Amino acid sequence: MIACAQSTHSVTDIFAHAAYFALGINLTENRIKAAKDINFKNVMNKILEENFSDIRNSMMQLLDHDLYINLEKLVNQGKHRGLAEPIIAIEWKNQLTPYKVKFPKYFFNEKLQSECEFQKFLSQIYAMTSQMTVRTGVLINRFLQTNY
Repeated sequence: MIACAQSTHSVTDIFAHAAYFALGINLTENRIKAAKDINFKNVMNKILEENFSDIRNSMMQLLDHDLYINLEKLVNQGKHRGLAEPIIAIEWKNQLTPYKVKFPKYFFNEKLQSECEFQKFLSQIYAMTSQMTVRTGVLINRFLQTNY
């Protein structure tokens, strides 16, 4: 489950690399100098500066969403500080799924983050990330076809 969250988060950074090079931002004076700094947020800022507004707007739908913000917090907490063990909650009332796996509360930047149900959270953020990737990929392809 944690690996799924980390993988979903890494898709956005991988996609940012693709957008960065496909749009030629790496060839501008305003390029990102260090390879380690080519990530979703930094590429978004460069896309804004280079005026690819439709592409940026498509990516912002994910970046600004609470689910993505929570994914970022969860993944970064695990990467830098470790994560608490997931909780398996048994709910005998529901015969089809008698249990839920929850992620416990944790502190991120000294703020308490709420508990979340893994399956629901991961399925929603995975779907949103997938939709952003396809939608924005189409926009990048359209831009390249029109301009090259």
